[in-house]
Amino acid sequence: MKRQKKITKKAKDKDTYYTYEMLNRNCRVGTGMTGLNPDKSEEPQLEDWLKKHPLKKALSEKQKNNLVEARKKRQTIKV
Repeated sequence: MKRQKKITKKAKDKDTYYTYEMLNRNCRVGTGMTGLNPDKSEEPQLEDWLKKHPLKKALSEKQKNNLVEARKKRQTIKV
């Protein structure tokens, strides 16, 4: 549901549709995101869409700690 709401807000073309697989894919939702054209065959479009929207990469513990430290530094600078 959350992903559907994000897509609804940011999608350019409202006349396209999204499959269950597309909605469950852990990828970045951006303003340029478009769905599949209902007038064309689904399979080739879906393959292209999945290639254009790669999965988010998982962060290691070290990367997470670095991000937390950077955020703390920015907060102390702003205060």
